[in-house]
Amino acid sequence: MKRFISLTLVTVLIVALLAGCGSNDDKTTVNDPKPIETVGENEYGWEMPSETIEFTYFAGQGNPDDVEKESKLISEFLLQNFNVKINKMVYDTDRKERLNLMLASNDYPDVITGLDLTDVNLLVELDKTVELTSLIEEYGPNITERYGDTIERYKTENGELNYLMKGWGFLPIPDNSATIRYDIWQNMGAPEIITTDDYYKILKQMVEENPVNADGKNAYALSYYGGESANILEDWIQITLGMWGLKDGYKEDENYQLTHWANTEEGLEMTIWMNQFFRDGLLDPDSVVNTFDDWKSKVSTERAYGHIGRWWDTWNAGHEVWQKTDENWQDDKRFVHVNVKNEDAEQVYLSPKNTNGWSATVITDKCENPEEVMKWLDFEISDMGTRINGWGVPNLDTSSWDTDGSSYTFREEAKQGVINGTYDYEIGSLLGQYEYWLVMGQKPLADGTNVWFDQNFNNESKWKKVMNDNLVDTIYDFSAYRNISYEPDNPLTVVKQQVQDVILTGWTYAITAETEEQCIQRFEELQEKANEAGLQDLEAYITEQYNNNLDAWKMK
Repeated sequence: MKRFISLTLVTVLIVALLAGCGSNDDKTTVNDPKPIETVGENEYGWEMPSETIEFTYFAGQGNPDDVEKESKLISEFLLQNFNVKINKMVYDTDRKERLNLMLASNDYPDVITGLDLTDVNLLVELDKTVELTSLIEEYGPNITERYGDTIERYKTENGELNYLMKGWGFLPIPDNSATIRYDIWQNMGAPEIITTDDYYKILKQMVEENPVNADGKNAYALSYYGGESANILEDWIQITLGMWGLKDGYKEDENYQLTHWANTEEGLEMTIWMNQFFRDGLLDPDSVVNTFDDWKSKVSTERAYGHIGRWWDTWNAGHEVWQKTDENWQDDKRFVHVNVKNEDAEQVYLSPKNTNGWSATVITDKCENPEEVMKWLDFEISDMGTRINGWGVPNLDTSSWDTDGSSYTFREEAKQGVINGTYDYEIGSLLGQYEYWLVMGQKPLADGTNVWFDQNFNNESKWKKVMNDNLVDTIYDFSAYRNISYEPDNPLTVVKQQVQDVILTGWTYAITAETEEQCIQRFEELQEKANEAGLQDLEAYITEQYNNNLDAWKMK
């Protein structure tokens, strides 16, 4: 809470201090894009510039040493084959704090990415962005074609386009689910798992039959890493509520009204369900304080039989560890993903998708070559550009794929590594996979492949196919909700944080109650305190903004 307020105050101060630096009347635009001299097309379909295109961009928080190491090969490849030099900047400090410092000192790079809509609105208000319409008209045919109607969502009411998004488009693969230890489940005779009650009973039986691991330490039906951050703890709650038919923690009625789970019967039922795990000694008591590394240690030492969350978490902490450390490891010793549904729910909603994308990229007024930057962004979003920037440098001894510029092939070793779960992601990082992700989308390319190298062989991977088949109906587009922004001067911005604090504290208290009656009482206290903190006002605002987006994007 303290950190959130400090960031908000810094932003407000910047607005107050710098608002006089510009106005919408003198907004940076490129009305007549200048031509770019080229020397012919290379084998990748790129018009080679006669002079090197160079720009610097700020990508947020990260390890500068890692960036230097992981961008080396792709930086050399792009300079040699495209005459393009991209300088990526990261800092090991908070992204928003660094951005605010850059703005306060008037020292920021040509391009900034990783922005949320509040960041974008601040930059636009301060006239720090370049309006992109004419640049796209001149240099963005791939951008126009690939984004399609989605790009209309980014425009202001007066038609200005100040940013582009990355990660946009609908990729129909799951992100979240309930999981269970497959080998133990099979040894039990693989009893049917359909309902949340089934899931609970089977996990309980697993613990009863296997109460400790090889070192004699207690094993649990469910374990989580809620101590990683408040947002991770909130994710755990919201994903679990998807089994009760709620979307991202909200119940939607036939009139598109959204009610927060803390004000629903479903929220109470899920809390009682989780409390049952706790009262029966089935819930890892450290679930709300575990860091990811704490949790991974428990999973990898066989102290957890179930998990609700990201599908890749239990893979990373489970069989991807065991196949390297257990000489007797068998293929069925792993977690599988199951579609669990509360019996009263009409539909399960586990994986909300934001087809708008997950963060914004802007060209700033510091950029002296916006035409050249746009030319690169347009190539990046093309099919070949997506492959290069997504799958990494081709044609090297360590590459995951090869290309002659027009056609391509996957390296069989890399492909089989993905299929078998032995792919070396560290090598992929060194090839520059996703290193220069500025505007690429997740929407499948024309041939059905996509930007994620390891998501291109799902139907050939036994266990991913099982997962995808199990969870195919749990994926949904919730872009209209996920693009609600909270400006620093909106009183509900602070209310939202206060409500989250109240709810997460109250829910943790409720699920650790000693009796069901006490759990219900604590939930009711949570509900009362959340509404006193402004939850109902927040619901009204969210519902209004949600419907505005649905109407504007013609999604009703």
